[in-house]
Amino acid sequence: MSRGTGSGEVIAASLPVAVYVNDHGSLLCGEAAVQAGVQRPSRISRNFRGGLGDPSPVVIDSAPYSAETLLSALLAECLGVVERVVGERPEQVVLTCPVTWGTFRRELFDDVPVLAGVGSCVVVSDAQMVARRWFAGQGLEGTGFVAVFDLGGGAVEAAVLRSGIGEKLPDVVGIPVGSDRVGGDAFDAALSQRFPLMDAERVRALKHQLSESEQVRLENGSSFSRGDFEDLIRPLIRSGLQVLGEAIRSAGDVQLEAVLLVGGSARIPLLFTAVQDAVNCPVELVTDAAVALGAAEFAAELATGPGAAASRHGSAEAVRNALVATGTDTALAQRPSWRSSALLIGLVAVLAVALVVLLLHNATRGDEKLADRSASRSPSSAAGIPRGPGPVSTFYVVQTGYHGQPEYLYEIAQRFLTSGDRLQEIVAFNKGRLQPDGGALTDPNKIAAGWILILPSDAKGAGVQHAPLPCCFPTQSSSATP
Repeated sequence: MSRGTGSGEVIAASLPVAVYVNDHGSLLCGEAAVQAGVQRPSRISRNFRGGLGDPSPVVIDSAPYSAETLLSALLAECLGVVERVVGERPEQVVLTCPVTWGTFRRELFDDVPVLAGVGSCVVVSDAQMVARRWFAGQGLEGTGFVAVFDLGGGAVEAAVLRSGIGEKLPDVVGIPVGSDRVGGDAFDAALSQRFPLMDAERVRALKHQLSESEQVRLENGSSFSRGDFEDLIRPLIRSGLQVLGEAIRSAGDVQLEAVLLVGGSARIPLLFTAVQDAVNCPVELVTDAAVALGAAEFAAELATGPGAAASRHGSAEAVRNALVATGTDTALAQRPSWRSSALLIGLVAVLAVALVVLLLHNATRGDEKLADRSASRSPSSAAGIPRGPGPVSTFYVVQTGYHGQPEYLYEIAQRFLTSGDRLQEIVAFNKGRLQPDGGALTDPNKIAAGWILILPSDAKGAGVQHAPLPCCFPTQSSSATP
């Protein structure tokens, strides 16, 4: 516990993002779930946010659960913690979600305040909160660009953002890119293959130790070095860099002020050095509290009304009027009356250590209703390529031929954009982008069947899709080197 300015008081509490199913089928959340899961690891689930919008259930101890049900239980626990500490439930709720979420997931996410019994809310992305706080600290307003590279437990995502002006939030530039193939869970899986007899909790602990130490002595007396760990995860790091590279390329010709690394897995030293080698700008590892603090300042402004931005770096009133919740740790700003309290529910596991609490979560919805919405809204995959989690884009999957002839860019531009001269726009969108076969567009005269071409938003015609961009990682059958 530490004292804030004025009468505001900051209290730190812990709420791990975990759900455990007990013998009676009830759900335990947070620390209670972690403790129970030590003895029965098959009954605990973590990092299930990626299942939002997926009709396939999360299976815990052979029982199916929708991701929304699990996230709903976690949200209810969070609100209960707030009520126990503060004495009443918050009146205002601000929700954060991954920057790569498109319309479909956002609409599912809109059910959060309704199902939690909360009235109005505001939804922002975690990347906007990180960028907003960084821009404020640098004194950049309306002129700077940063890339936020978030490597969490279950996924990696990257986006380029432009500084807002005044109280305006940073804008996403280009296309946010994400993948659930890279993240803390994937690193854990690599370690588990190396140590098949080690349980999940010990694997996770080993990963964290190797981020802090060059070498760790194992229980059997042998040693395992950071270099050994880096050899295991190097291919995953390369895939993560492809996500970052695609996001930066989609933003066009912008000069980045910095690449900001955030997320629990961002502390792995190999990631930092790999990003440094890949970009031509400073790389900063921002504190785990960055999302929480940025969102707390934004929540304070909402709670105190217009003009609060000017006092966001030390105003006791802002501290007294904001509450933010996080997925791993929480910090509650207390005051005698909480009638103007704000609660931020985020979907990134971050550490909140200052002004207010950020809590990781999502909403619940019945399985049958979710399946109906998924069937009616979720677009089909292109050419068997897994659908990405990003926002809606306009794209075309190159076919083996058109009217008996191989497809080429001039003809595609003429067919979908009314003029072959617009092929340069297609080149600008796609030059250097990784394609499913491991190739990339470098010569406008050479494209291959199966390539995913991003098109200008006014493209129309048979085969043009308006949907989340499919993942562009090489398939296992590809012989190309990623």
